[in-house]
Amino acid sequence: MAQTPQNSVGEQYHLSSYRLTDVDDAFRFLSNPAVTKYLRRVPSPFTRQDAEDYYYALQQEAQSNPLRERLNFTVRNNTTDRIVGGIRLEPDGTGEGWELGYWLAEEYWGQGIATWACKEMLQVARREGIKKVCAWPRQENGASQRVLEKNGFKHVRDEQQYYPVANEMCNVAIFESDLENEDD
Repeated sequence: MAQTPQNSVGEQYHLSSYRLTDVDDAFRFLSNPAVTKYLRRVPSPFTRQDAEDYYYALQQEAQSNPLRERLNFTVRNNTTDRIVGGIRLEPDGTGEGWELGYWLAEEYWGQGIATWACKEMLQVARREGIKKVCAWPRQENGASQRVLEKNGFKHVRDEQQYYPVANEMCNVAIFESDLENEDD
């Protein structure tokens, strides 16, 4: 399975590969409209079948593209070994960079976990030779924008993007991180 980073926030969390046993927790957390409100590709309502389909799609993708598996993690509690969120990098569609996406269960918001997970993911990206990472949070999602800023992302522009799950155009803030020219 995927190589996982070893650091943890307050010794409480770590990044890990998705497991079949995560399906119930993923369903529970992602069926919360507050969690999925700003997510571009997660259907709402989110069903248990959606959680299973995602797990199996990851397994299939890992066979054809091992790099993608190494760039897709759960955020896992060290004590319970249960997931509290997810984070991933995928090609941004331009051929020039990678897009960062993440989510956390509502009860874990405001604890610095997303900031920590983003930092960990950027370390993984550097090890994989990725040079540019972008993120496209909705403009009204200030918390996500602060996570990016704390991790050295720069706001480069605003634009409208189509959110297929919501079937609407949304105002997004485009953030970028140039990993090649960044000081660690």
